[in-house]
Amino acid sequence: MVIPDDNVALNFLEIANQPFQIGFYFKKVVDTNQPSPYSNVKRYNLPVDLNNLNSNSEYAPYFISETALQDFEAVTISSAVNNILTVHRLFENLVHKCKATLREGTDFTIEDGFRKKVNFIISSSKLGNEEIWMEPYFLNISHKFGFLIPESVFKRI
Repeated sequence: MVIPDDNVALNFLEIANQPFQIGFYFKKVVDTNQPSPYSNVKRYNLPVDLNNLNSNSEYAPYFISETALQDFEAVTISSAVNNILTVHRLFENLVHKCKATLREGTDFTIEDGFRKKVNFIISSSKLGNEEIWMEPYFLNISHKFGFLIPESVFKRI
């Protein structure tokens, strides 16, 4: 297959066992008009009753943390409860695994903006780095979680 230079071919690597469980700490947002008083804490909508999930569940905003904080409760839920939260947790897990096994800046870099992805440096030259990246993704058409990975990419330094 010939691919024009301005396009990148993508592969979707599906996570094998779905739905799966994700764990985190949460606390209900009391005043939705106030900014979060916590650093490194995200805000997501979750069902009010996590024990009784159905299509008519009422949702409310919660503060979500990957670490234990005062007044936060530990919880484990299905990946299907909130797709955006699940993609975020997949990204956090990918970053933690990379930091535990690779050298940041030499072997990989992190993009934590609108698109959250990890760039793996395959080779370096004076022209730049050859990289591949992984991005957690929810493929809506099949309702599956996985990772987007390009066939190849070249990034100038």
